[in-house]
Amino acid sequence: MVFAMPIRELVELIRNTPDCEVAAPAARGPALPEGLLLPPDLEEFYSLCDGLVLFKSAEYTYRILPVEKFEPMDRAFYGECWCGDEVISGSWFFVAENWNADKIAIDLHPRRLGRCYDCFVGESYPVIACSFEELLKALYENRGEYTYWLKPGFKAGAPCDF
Repeated sequence: MVFAMPIRELVELIRNTPDCEVAAPAARGPALPEGLLLPPDLEEFYSLCDGLVLFKSAEYTYRILPVEKFEPMDRAFYGECWCGDEVISGSWFFVAENWNADKIAIDLHPRRLGRCYDCFVGESYPVIACSFEELLKALYENRGEYTYWLKPGFKAGAPCDF
């Protein structure tokens, strides 16, 4: 397992892992609407590379999206996620996708900064990682096997539980 590894070291580990590809650094980070923040771990990631592919020959390949594909979740297509009377999905941006183009979103709202949500298991939008670093480590450690948060024993959070 990869424990408490800084993003810089994790990206270098992935770069040196067979069957993974790491792009050159992004020229600039993503442009964000006012009031939203890029989590520091994701900001560092884009300073090191403009996306990557994990285990491209595996059955369950994941791709961390390049800056040009880092875009707001399409609420018209995916719907909205409500917590009480607040729509929280308005601050979600796509950060990753799987082999089937199913998406993972990251929350850029300061109160929920960095939470990652599965956007392809119906309309529940479970929290599958509390930070980008946690997501990247988990996807790497999974090594292209069956989606880690769908395996028995994984405890996904609900978007309103935090």
